[in-house]
Amino acid sequence: MNVFTERKRPTIWIIPAVAVIFLVLLIVLGADTDQSGHVTKRNLQYNSEALGITLVFPAEWQDRYNVVEAEDILSVYSKEVEEQFSGGGHLFSINRRIGELITPEDVSQSATPKEILIQGNGYTYFINLPSDVQYPVDNTALSNEYQELSQQIFEITESIELSGDQRPVASNEDYQLVGTSFFTVEIPEDWELKANEDTAAYWDLWTEDGMVGTISLVPYPHDPVVEASLKETNQHWEYLLNEDSSREIMIRTLRTYKNVNAVKIMKETLRFTADGPYNTVDFRTDALEYVQKGGQKIFGQIVEIFMSYGKPTAVKVNVLELVRGEEAANEPDGLLIKDTGKIRVYSLDPSCRVLPLIGPNYNRYGLYEMPLIEAEFSAEYPNYKESYYDFVLGSDWKVKTMIEHYLP
Repeated sequence: MNVFTERKRPTIWIIPAVAVIFLVLLIVLGADTDQSGHVTKRNLQYNSEALGITLVFPAEWQDRYNVVEAEDILSVYSKEVEEQFSGGGHLFSINRRIGELITPEDVSQSATPKEILIQGNGYTYFINLPSDVQYPVDNTALSNEYQELSQQIFEITESIELSGDQRPVASNEDYQLVGTSFFTVEIPEDWELKANEDTAAYWDLWTEDGMVGTISLVPYPHDPVVEASLKETNQHWEYLLNEDSSREIMIRTLRTYKNVNAVKIMKETLRFTADGPYNTVDFRTDALEYVQKGGQKIFGQIVEIFMSYGKPTAVKVNVLELVRGEEAANEPDGLLIKDTGKIRVYSLDPSCRVLPLIGPNYNRYGLYEMPLIEAEFSAEYPNYKESYYDFVLGSDWKVKTMIEHYLP
């Protein structure tokens, strides 16, 4: 027997055994192998129980980032930049808001870059990017570190998924907490709040049997003519005012016992959001305020817009009178337009905007379309001379706003 040969045999089995142990250690330590058998690092999963989401970070981010959570917000920082550059290193945040009726158009009105990532479980999640420089521009190493990480932000946010089943908590039994960009409110569990496709800032309340009511933003102060007309219907309504923002909401439902009770709870639980974007309802509220503070509203048509150095400076108006009531009782739709024979020229405020009717039927306003009166206005709205407007003058007799008037 060859002693040396017999002693060498166990090494044949030791080598694969060591390899198996090494692979197990790699798995435990967070490594994978690709199709060629090469060792690769595993991506890093982050679970936020508080916000109800999971994210996946690239493997190369290991030990290079920090996550800070607060109420309804998760912020991600470059670890190295944050440690060496006071107040910097912020890469992105994910905000959570109550409600699934927040739209991309709403979010796009923000002064800082935002984008909706996912909606579900009664919430909307969106990314919020920093609006200023978050790294020292004179430090090449830190600048490169921040920029390298920032190039992978959207890879991370695209990995977002909902986790758990937590939902906004309602304070009333058998009610659910829902929301839009402008308010949150509790409605019965078997009701659904849907955005109205035909009217801006208008949401319908539905049950399985059909529509039972609406919630809408209305110009403040609300129109007493509308309120008077509601008294002739089988509806129950309430107005709610946020004095800080001069925003007013009307809730109305068909008048049944359950609906009246629901309106009571909706009124008690409705909360205006602090940062609902400025919109065309606010625009009309501002127009009413100009008149209340000594201005005037003129009805008529545009004859000509005067320009100076490429900027609109004044508007020539054919002043008309819109008549309703008995005098117009025999007219189609109960409206009569009288020509006063007056032509007036009014200076345009530099910040003057117009509220146009939008297609396809040009009988309604958009939520955010209120362009400045600029040189391109006539090209963008070629039929503007055929339209009717309310010209709202401030106390300085300059045109502050122009609101296109819908006539059936």
